[in-house]
Amino acid sequence: FSEIMIETFQNATQHSNPQTGIADAIAAVQVYKSEFHFVIADSGIGINESLKSNPRFSSLELTDAQAIAAVLKHGYSRIDVPGRGGGLERVQEIAQKMSGEILIRSNSGLVRITGQSTTAEDVNSVTGTQICIKCPTSLFHITGA
Repeated sequence: FSEIMIETFQNATQHSNPQTGIADAIAAVQVYKSEFHFVIADSGIGINESLKSNPRFSSLELTDAQAIAAVLKHGYSRIDVPGRGGGLERVQEIAQKMSGEILIRSNSGLVRITGQSTTAEDVNSVTGTQICIKCPTSLFHITGA
């Protein structure tokens, strides 16, 4: 789970406001009886605009939901350096191993990953990106919540 936290923190700082390098982000944790939610949200440019700042992807005409789906694949990143782009793919793999669910919302796109199922949809637009990872509390041996 620490790898998920590190990756999502790095994404907020590296991608939300690349022009200024300043990330307005917040992280939160909520523990329910059967679920643990970890959320990181920023008020940056969003995944689609971040991806388009890479010359390889600048001409792509993607919806926000399609851009989210793209960055879940290895090699899709704002940063045009070999080996970059794959962090969210790794977050997805870890969450799936933990029987978790991921919700990624960026501007007007929402992608939900539950098990091997991925759904994408257009939603009312918000500024920035929010990532929520839901996992069973049994993974953390949390009792009495």
